[in-house]
Parts: sequence; structure tokens; C-alpha cells
Amino acid sequence: MKEKRNCPTVWSQNPVPESPLASFEKNGFYLLKNVCNLDVLRDLKVVASAPKIEKGSVAIFERDGLSLRSIFNVSSTHLKALKHVLKQEAEQFVRDILGSPVFLYQNHINLKEGLGRGDQFDWHSDFSYWYWLDGMPKPRAVSVVIPLDPHSPDNGGLQILAGSHKYVHCASWSAHKEWSDKNMLHDGRDNCPGISRPSEYPETFDIYEANLSVGDALVMDANALHMSGVNNSPNRRATLFLILASTELEFESPFSGQKERPHYISNKLKEPFFSNISK
Repeated sequence: MKEKRNCPTVWSQNPVPESPLASFEKNGFYLLKNVCNLDVLRDLKVVASAPKIEKGSVAIFERDGLSLRSIFNVSSTHLKALKHVLKQEAEQFVRDILGSPVFLYQNHINLKEGLGRGDQFDWHSDFSYWYWLDGMPKPRAVSVVIPLDPHSPDNGGLQILAGSHKYVHCASWSAHKEWSDKNMLHDGRDNCPGISRPSEYPETFDIYEANLSVGDALVMDANALHMSGVNNSPNRRATLFLILASTELEFESPFSGQKERPHYISNKLKEPFFSNISK
């Protein structure tokens, strides 16, 4: 049976009942409406639609080798835009969750081509990989999911298992396959098979379907189980992911015993990220 995590979900305080922080603590995510700067989103949508990948960014393709799946390290040329995409209320919410200044641990734009060419992302917990592959000791990090196009069930929108963040999902690591940027978005279950066994959890979880509008930001605990389906709509869907972590995290060597991953997937420099919060 899966064990419960041994660290907080909200690191700064005991949330006031019925507050957004209390909802985040219970479910492992919270949807903030209309908290993004639309002019910045328009600029980033241009990046997602560009015919060529900019220098410094890293392209990940679908299994067919043709359809673009993700663009990592957008910050290499658009750090200023990323720093200003969230309004102050969203920045403060993230800081209240993590209880410290935050840094940009990872950033990427996920793309799903339409008409079934944009494949699914299987159920997974991001922290399971950050622990084993990057030496992140505790899930003191969040993913901020920022739609550049609307999310809906027909275009492979995000789904989250509410409450799943409370458990240790991957207590061991199968090292038969070394990490590479060719398999990182496709073959996670080969290394962390426990995620695919829901019978091992002491409770059942409700599935939350995130119907997101441009301007929204969904803040998700690093340990929450989530997935997104195939894009069966006729249009490509783009989503910006900002992975924000506490500057108080003390990273260790990868617990899998593998070599350190490259900077674009695992930034540990801890440079304070938010520009609107001075305290």
C-alpha cells in the first residue's frame, strides 16, 4: 500500500478553512482565473507557432519524429516575458504555497497537434522523476500551467487526480533505461511502474478535468498525478509550463545513481524569479 508523504503541501502557514490555500492543500491544485498578462501570452503564442526553434531552446518530438511535442528552455531567449506572464496575485499565491522565494527550475511549452497527431501524456507525478533523476529531496515545487490556447476534453486538456499529491508514488526506480531527451516524455512507466497501479492506494481519487481559458493559471503540486489525452480537435493546442521551486531546497545527487541531467531540464541555480514581489 502506498505511503503518505512526510512533508507539507503548503509550507508557509496553516491555511484558513475554505480559502484557496486550503483547497490547494486538500486537492493538490488550484485554478486562478484571469491572472496572466494577455500581451505577454500573445508574444509567447508567437514562440509556440514559429516554424523554427530558437537558438538555446530544445525541441522534443512525438514518436513519429515529425510532430513537435515540447519546446524546453524557452527562458534562454524569453526570460523577461516569463518573469512578467503572471500578475502579482498569482505570484503571491505560489510564494504562499512554497513559503519562500522561488526560482525557475524548468520551463517549456507543450504542443499538441490536432486530428490525433498530438499524443497523450500518461498518468504521472513530476516529482517522482525530479526526485530520482535530479535529486530533489522533497516536493517543494509547483507547476504553473498557463494555456496559450483554451483547454477542453476534445483537445487533450489536463486531468488531475484530486488528493493524489498526498502519497509517495514511486518508492523505487528501475534503472534499466538511462534517461535521455528522446524518451523522457514517452517511457516513464518503464522506470516508475508503481504509478500505474491504482489499487495500491488506500483511497480513490476524483478526476478533475481542467477546462482552462487563456488568461488562467492552474497551480499544481509537484507530486500530483496528472495526464492529458490525445488532441482530437482540428487545431493545435499550446500550453506554457513554469516549474517553480523553493530557493530553500537543498538538492542532492540523483537518487537513481544516473548522471546529472542537463541545465535546460533541471536548473538548480536558484536565481529568484518573481519580479513583482519584494518581500
